[in-house]
Amino acid sequence: MAPETPRQLHEVAVEIASQLREGDFDEARRLLSLVGLTKIVGPRRKVLTSGPAKPIDRIVFICGVHRSGTTLLADHLASRYQVGYFPKGIVPEAEGQHLQNVYPGPFPFGPAGAFAFYPQMRPGPVRNPVRAWTKARRLKQQWGRRLIGDSRILLEKSPSNTTRIAYLRSLYPKNSKFILWTRDPRAVACATQKWVDMSLDALMMNWNAAYLKAIDELDGDCIIKSYEEFCDHPEETMGEIAAFCDLTPRAKRIGIESRFEDIKNTNPDYISTISKLPDYRMKILAWELLGYSF
Repeated sequence: MAPETPRQLHEVAVEIASQLREGDFDEARRLLSLVGLTKIVGPRRKVLTSGPAKPIDRIVFICGVHRSGTTLLADHLASRYQVGYFPKGIVPEAEGQHLQNVYPGPFPFGPAGAFAFYPQMRPGPVRNPVRAWTKARRLKQQWGRRLIGDSRILLEKSPSNTTRIAYLRSLYPKNSKFILWTRDPRAVACATQKWVDMSLDALMMNWNAAYLKAIDELDGDCIIKSYEEFCDHPEETMGEIAAFCDLTPRAKRIGIESRFEDIKNTNPDYISTISKLPDYRMKILAWELLGYSF
């Protein structure tokens, strides 16, 4: 049973530590999974489990860590192309991870700048076909109850998508696309520091862990695009994404948030605040594989 009070949560943590010392790793993992179900750290919000749901035929998943510009991309794509999306103001940044209870939500293992470190946020594919079908159906129903628009294509943007590509693909193996969205990890780390009290080093390592996981799960249903590329050539970048995802332009564009109307690369504003980067001695760094060098 998941801990329901802070005291119970502390007791479970003590028991996990004891099991690890004794070498009972299976029991430690079982207890850790229960912590992931607790509602005391941050309950999953406003999950509708009944009522009519709009049909969803295909899902386009935007995969990028917090502060990487995924909301900017999602707003512009939804403005120009016939896709369904979630309403803003109900949950943070209209992210689907908050609107379901099929997989672990962002609490307590999903804070900005740290989620990629937790195994609960790095699931593998669902191997059992019946279980995968059941999860996929339930997820579509929950998301369909919040969907805006008449399109049967859902555009879903959640940071945890970055470390869930194989998992989500196993639920929707034939009708999903993945946009792996990147942004200079230095800018991402500095922007994330406005939200969390974490070191630049830790935040960049979270970026590294998230994208190494994503790279390991890339396949023919994935396209890699970047914030920098979008800022330099927004129309061309969106056109390439739309062609890959088979999206149809809207007859008339819909409005976007005013904060996204002016497309500007703000990386230099953040990077200029860094006096010295940590010395990363690892042989493989995700940002170098994805074209960032500094």
